[in-house]
Amino acid sequence: MSYALELKGSVSYGSSCCNVAADVDFLAGSDCFRWLSKENLTRLLMLQRLLRQLQHVVTALVLLISILVGAELWLRNTRPASTTAVATQADIVNQSWLVPSATQHHQMRPLSDVVSDNGAVRFRTNSMGMRGPEPDLQAAEGTLRILVLGDDTVAGAWLKDEHTLSVQLQRHLTANLAGPVEVLNAGVPGYSPVLSMLRYNQDLARLRPDVVVLHFDMSDVADETIHRASLRVEGTRDVCIHPLLTHSGKPKNSLLAICRNSSLVDIFSERFFSDSGQQINSDRYAWTRSSPRSIQAQIRHAMSSVARLQKVTQSSSQTLVMTTAPVCWQVQAPDQNPEVSHRYGMTGGQPVTDDVPFRVLAAWSRQANVPLCNSVKAFRNAKSPEKLFCQDSARLSEYGTALYAQELAITILQTSAAVAGGLKSVH
Repeated sequence: MSYALELKGSVSYGSSCCNVAADVDFLAGSDCFRWLSKENLTRLLMLQRLLRQLQHVVTALVLLISILVGAELWLRNTRPASTTAVATQADIVNQSWLVPSATQHHQMRPLSDVVSDNGAVRFRTNSMGMRGPEPDLQAAEGTLRILVLGDDTVAGAWLKDEHTLSVQLQRHLTANLAGPVEVLNAGVPGYSPVLSMLRYNQDLARLRPDVVVLHFDMSDVADETIHRASLRVEGTRDVCIHPLLTHSGKPKNSLLAICRNSSLVDIFSERFFSDSGQQINSDRYAWTRSSPRSIQAQIRHAMSSVARLQKVTQSSSQTLVMTTAPVCWQVQAPDQNPEVSHRYGMTGGQPVTDDVPFRVLAAWSRQANVPLCNSVKAFRNAKSPEKLFCQDSARLSEYGTALYAQELAITILQTSAAVAGGLKSVH
């Protein structure tokens, strides 16, 4: 046995240069291994080689796992905890004030104090999850009540209260109507027509507005497709269940649950899958391109949600007004605001003026007899078009929102039967 140990130390069986056949001949000639056949010696040496390699692999794995566990613990102690994205379509970073919904996908957290991403804007939501004070279920006698539905543009999370679309719209209408006007802000970041329709049917119709305004965003066609994937029928009504609410209890796959909560996985995803986010962004505004891909089915789905909203408002003798605003590359050349335009896959030295979205919305509104505020002409004629949009996102700026509110007020005053008889003048 002592001979075997000495020999074992003198021959490198685990090395790639080991000649197994030569070692077998050497061992077969020794007194200790004479009783073994060459075939058995070969198997013994190969097994020893395999075990040594396995030992190296196990050692490396233990070392790797130790490093990963150490890195994970360090990141959890030093890296801010990530907030689960409730609405990936919302143009906000901090989504802590959005909550999943079992009927409308998501909504703003009721009775909450909200702080904007940069901390410059603060506002409060009421018990219905709307921005602004608590409304009475019944408007005051003689008051024109207008409810504005839509996404980020309506919610205006980056704008102070006095600069939001609803407040400025109320200011314009009050200046032109003899009676009092109340405009309610029912915008929710990341919404699309189907969510606005569901929310109105389920929660907001009881407010009995005289006029319902629906903002149709340039991203709504793509957002509608995403939300419709979560549509379900419960009894006699449609609901849009947020994916976070479709799985309850302890996850069946423990490894998957660990990965979802891992800081290392978060960093890896951010580092190596950022291109997928760019593709998603680009797809959101596909129909604003000069030659959009074939998305007729998605457009029909989005417009069908508007049609369903119109049917509900008509049954209650309310007026539906649809409104839309351009994005920056439809007013300015994409290369004039590259930080935003290039992020969404838009490039070039000229604005995108083949107005497919506006033509589609105009044709639908004529056929459905729904007033449409198409503000693109006013935006393109603005004296300072560079001030209409935020420089870091596809949002309307304070200046752009003011122009949009003015155009929307003119449309309501000119087309809505609800204001007939109360008009003073149109400015």
